Amino acid sequence: MLTHVVSSALLTLVSRYVAGLPRTATNCDPQLLATLHGVLTLIDTPQAPASTSSSSTSTSTSTSTRAPLPPTSITQTIVTSHLTPIIIGTVAVGWTPTSPPAAYASLRSELLRVLGELPATQAMASLGTALKLLQSGKSKKQAPRGWVRPWPGYVEGAIGTLMSGQVQRSGGVKAVMENVFGEASNMLGPEGVDGPKLDQIAGVLSRVPRNVAPEVCDSPSWS
Repeated sequence: MLTHVVSSALLTLVSRYVAGLPRTATNCDPQLLATLHGVLTLIDTPQAPASTSSSSTSTSTSTSTRAPLPPTSITQTIVTSHLTPIIIGTVAVGWTPTSPPAAYASLRSELLRVLGELPATQAMASLGTALKLLQSGKSKKQAPRGWVRPWPGYVEGAIGTLMSGQVQRSGGVKAVMENVFGEASNMLGPEGVDGPKLDQIAGVLSRVPRNVAPEVCDSPSWS
């Protein structure tokens, strides 16, 4: 069912929305918004319930140290198999440049929440795969095939900015290294370092996030 929702229903709705831009920018299909919000909400690891206690102090302590419950099978399936196309669909709508910023603010917040709850390596991998799909769809010789199809330029730009934001997270630089080199490269030694891959890392690290001024990145406190 999840595969059908993402590959058939969601792809059709997002493609129809993009094809109608900029006319549909302020009049998005309610079914599309509901579907995007719905699948993003499913990627939500609930907090474990706080244990009851007669002492208000102990209750406060247990609540503040609650750990997330293990993900459900639905959550795990979406994250491992369907997150990349969901990211593309959400960005295509949520970051529409011709619509007022407030129009899809909740959709953007929902995607940022999902990415923030994932390990940096996993979030970076999903965003990187999304970029590869977008770049694969640029070929005019290739007919649209699933999510590999032409997309507006702002979609790639927004996903690139989201990737840059992941670098700022705790463990973000390590996530870049792991996604470019892979875990196996840790055993290869210096001889296993590939020049083009280093250039790829440098490009990601040097990209200035859209909401950060270049002079901020040049300051000593930016690390």
